Amino acid sequence: MKKKSNEKSKFIEKIKHNTFRFLAMMGFIMVYMAIFGQENTLPGVAIYVGIMMFPKMNTGIKLYDMLIMVAILFLGSGIVAQIGVISPWLALPLNIIYIFITMIVTTEPAPYRMNMVFLLPLLFCQSVPVTIDLFPKRMLGMLIATVITVVVTYIEWKKRGYGKEGRTLKEQIKEGIKYIDVSARMAIGVSLAILIAALMNSAKPLWISIVVMSLTQIDTSDMVDRIKYRTTATVCGIFFFSIVFGYIFPVEYAAVLVMILGYVGFFIDKYKYKQFINFISSINASLIIFNAETAMVNRFVGLFIGIAIVLVLHIISSGTKLLLEKISDKEIDLIDVEY
Repeated sequence: MKKKSNEKSKFIEKIKHNTFRFLAMMGFIMVYMAIFGQENTLPGVAIYVGIMMFPKMNTGIKLYDMLIMVAILFLGSGIVAQIGVISPWLALPLNIIYIFITMIVTTEPAPYRMNMVFLLPLLFCQSVPVTIDLFPKRMLGMLIATVITVVVTYIEWKKRGYGKEGRTLKEQIKEGIKYIDVSARMAIGVSLAILIAALMNSAKPLWISIVVMSLTQIDTSDMVDRIKYRTTATVCGIFFFSIVFGYIFPVEYAAVLVMILGYVGFFIDKYKYKQFINFISSINASLIIFNAETAMVNRFVGLFIGIAIVLVLHIISSGTKLLLEKISDKEIDLIDVEY
């Protein structure tokens, strides 16, 4: 009886905690959008992810080094993304360099997937480009959100005792060198996705770049699982959206479902289930631009292109490693013969 009571208490606390998180997120987004405009909502959302994650994430990095890293990479994302407005071809090498450096600096510790949080602002800024006259407003919003992230992280880390001992930025970079393969694949893959979306004049470039970012993994098994889960979620999402809003409810009610699913998402940790929620949310958000059928087709095309980029780069990377191993083995054999 006591065990059931404890479980009930924990469940109630979880509901309270997740409800607070959901309301805080919605409040932040609404205030941010009201101040900085709808075109800056996604960059605000990206940084909000950092506000929620970094304060409770013991990364093993010294406190002030972590804060410097947050400030430079969050603000740098806005600046680098703006180059794409000038020319996608000019942005290509810059994106490759910037994403590669970001990956090297932030991939350790790998289980935390901290690198994904740092890449989101770049992808979200790039997906909703602004003209040069609106750029200062975007950067002001990102600056304020970054300051909030830094302050909250500082307070929480001090309270929890994080960052007293740990790696400096220089040591963090040395640790990150071992992830050079995934860093190169991520840098080239995401940059190509951004370029392809720009050349296609895609209204939703994020539908390609976010796929590449999500599927590019250190371990092959993780990559395969994510491809499987994301594809399944897309197919199931298409059927679900088509049936529910084609035959049961008018599509105008989709926003209500998105709100409900968004709240439910706070109780779900598994990638495969979150992708279904993300699909429904993205289709609903795109209805301003497309009709439902066009949105779903474009989403599927974006998924296909993203998977193709990830697989091609993975095959090239694996082939290169195999070739280098064979060359190395032959050199060892030659040395053995000589001696």
